[in-house]
Amino acid sequence: MDSLNLDLLALETMKLGQSLGEEKTDDQMEFSLAFGQARHNSSEQTLASSLQVEQEEFKFVPDIIEASLQLPQSPGVLYRLLKGANTFIIRGIPVDDLSLLQDEVDEKNEDMAKLLRINEDEEWREVTYFCTKNQAVAEVLCDELINRRFPKEEDHLCNLSDPGFSWWMDQSDIHFNIYFQSHGVDRASELIQLGPLGDCQIASRRLDNLKMLLHQFLPISEMSISEKYFSVKTTTANDRFEMIRNLFLNGDDSWCDTFFASRHEYRTLYLYIKELAALRRLWIEVKAQID
Repeated sequence: MDSLNLDLLALETMKLGQSLGEEKTDDQMEFSLAFGQARHNSSEQTLASSLQVEQEEFKFVPDIIEASLQLPQSPGVLYRLLKGANTFIIRGIPVDDLSLLQDEVDEKNEDMAKLLRINEDEEWREVTYFCTKNQAVAEVLCDELINRRFPKEEDHLCNLSDPGFSWWMDQSDIHFNIYFQSHGVDRASELIQLGPLGDCQIASRRLDNLKMLLHQFLPISEMSISEKYFSVKTTTANDRFEMIRNLFLNGDDSWCDTFFASRHEYRTLYLYIKELAALRRLWIEVKAQID
């Protein structure tokens, strides 16, 4: 083969190599583009799957409905406090067993709603209860407090001629004075408002019996009672005096059962003190809601 033919053969071989290289490059390009698209599609699918998992994992859960009021197996008063601009009123009923009203409360019973003056479903959240020793005490609470309208700021509305409904108290470590009716002004700044704790005539008679007992176990220096006030003063501060004072301050009657256990002749006084203490505790609870 002469040199010309060899040169032509070499030239054709080179052209063929270039052609194959170009085809390979085009194929590689097509593969790269296809692979890139596949990776893009795969990434989109992976992202979509991830988002779906996240949505399933963190999907919105509505707020849990507030649990209904759980009523205890106890005598007491089921009540609702209705608050106005300047006054409030307590709607309620005395029962021997509060738990027996559970279904009526849960089902928003229509008759119960009328008793408690409930017009909207949201107002059922305002229903609460107060436990008592027995139904008789619950009925006393209703007689004195339920379905009565009271001013939020009694001291601002009452005056010298109208003493209002509350008992008032001043006290120290060795004395206390209970005023069944106070005709003074600015009482809130000088006295403790105890609330409407009952008829002053009945109170004076019952507490007169208590006065005789107090002489037996307290170092009394002064004590007097009338239809207007009850006053006790001891010679020194002591735990027994504090128990009696706390009966009026916070409705603490925890000492009564033991104290009256062997004093059966004072049964009426015992029952009266339990009622008085319950009235004071309920009033504290109501005022806390008002304030």
